[in-house]
Amino acid sequence: MTENVESLTKRAVSAAKWNYLGNGFKVMLQFLIGVWLARLLGPEAFGVVAIAWLMIGVGKLISDFGFSAALIQRPDLTDRDVGYIFTIQVLIGFSLSLLGFLFTSQIAAFFNHAPAEPVIAVMAWLFLIQAIGQTTTAALNRALRFKFSQMANVATYMLGYVGIGLPMAYLGYGAWSLVAAQMAQAVAYTVIVLVKSRVAIRPRLRPSKPGLFTFGGKVIGANLCSYAILNLDNFIVGKYLGVAQLGVYNRAMTLLGTPNGVIVTSLQSVLFSAASREQNNPESTKRSFLAATEFVGLVCLPIFLTVAVVPEVVVLGIYGEAWSAAISPLVPLALAMPVHAFLAVIGPVLMAINRTELEVYAQLVALLISAPLLFFAGMQSLDALAWAVFIAHLIRWITLLVAARFGMCVTLFEVSVALQRGLVLGLLVAGTVALTDYFLSAKNDMVNLLILMATASLALLFFLRALGPYIGRGALFKLLLERNALPCRVTYWLRLN
Repeated sequence: MTENVESLTKRAVSAAKWNYLGNGFKVMLQFLIGVWLARLLGPEAFGVVAIAWLMIGVGKLISDFGFSAALIQRPDLTDRDVGYIFTIQVLIGFSLSLLGFLFTSQIAAFFNHAPAEPVIAVMAWLFLIQAIGQTTTAALNRALRFKFSQMANVATYMLGYVGIGLPMAYLGYGAWSLVAAQMAQAVAYTVIVLVKSRVAIRPRLRPSKPGLFTFGGKVIGANLCSYAILNLDNFIVGKYLGVAQLGVYNRAMTLLGTPNGVIVTSLQSVLFSAASREQNNPESTKRSFLAATEFVGLVCLPIFLTVAVVPEVVVLGIYGEAWSAAISPLVPLALAMPVHAFLAVIGPVLMAINRTELEVYAQLVALLISAPLLFFAGMQSLDALAWAVFIAHLIRWITLLVAARFGMCVTLFEVSVALQRGLVLGLLVAGTVALTDYFLSAKNDMVNLLILMATASLALLFFLRALGPYIGRGALFKLLLERNALPCRVTYWLRLN
């Protein structure tokens, strides 16, 4: 083990710590504020804003053009490259904002909801605002400076949603409270990272050498296919089932996607940055991927299998009776979340070793198979669509595993071994919660939810302690122990001494 590899591992663990602390605190805020706003505004307001969010999501990918990933992955990056990436991203962002503003009526007409037009017109300018801060954020991630970016994220989220969104919702501004909160957060974050990050950026019209567009083109191809699979369901709901149903579906996905996003996004960014530094060491890259897969299983499976066995308690305890339509779709969506997390760690590693074309092919195949299934299910009901989403995630995972087989020489057996410990832990925790729910006698939805949350937490701690030596033999803890990156308290709790 060289000193450089051990140092990189410790830096990656430190970066992951700050990434998870920042995202964890932010998701707690999002959860509490999202519940508060959902009870104040109802499904209709969220449905209107969800239409704009769909446009913003795909536009952000296009304005980035894969350059942020190129900035992190490229080993010989220069200041000229950074300035060139910034210039191109801002120009694309401005063009998209202008197009979004000019075609707001057509977008609203597509979803058969004219009241969404002014919301889309305002939120279209998020393309430009976010593009201005994208390059700086990527430079921070390249340097593994996640502490700064996460503190900026949390501070600006509180400003936007606590300082502006909630007061406006109380004053009766409806969907505009969500719009104002989103815009304020985006502007504040961009200003902070530009002024306080100490990343110097000078606009340039040419890079130091060619290759950025080639790499970025592969990244955006993979990202657009991924975005299409992940958001086609929202387009279908908004188009065929109506804005109110879109609001219900959006809240169900947000309830599950927010914690899943924290787990996945935090890990993706650190994994990509660290794997990019080890891209010339295939064995080390493969071990990092298997360790990341095992980590995702240990974290995600207990959470989402538990939600899947008690969906009614979760929805009624959090959102209330007005959102009861979300109960039934929550089961397949909860089962889909771990699958999404597993497949999400494949892309960053393929990108780091410059094999993104394999991900593009896999995503495209998955999209071609899944799209007809999603359209057919979406024309039936919200429940049918939710189960189709679960199947689509399975299809996508399978195609990406094939890509990983060619890119990293990872076998299905190795992946299954990495998953087994998380599956055992998840089944034990979910089974304990389901048994507790069966004997619950409390009538208050919130009380039931709190009891089951406490049960799940205690069960998780108990089974982690009981299964510590078994869990410690997995790829994750072997890697951390070898590189002296495992905290002593974790080693003690899992009985790995």
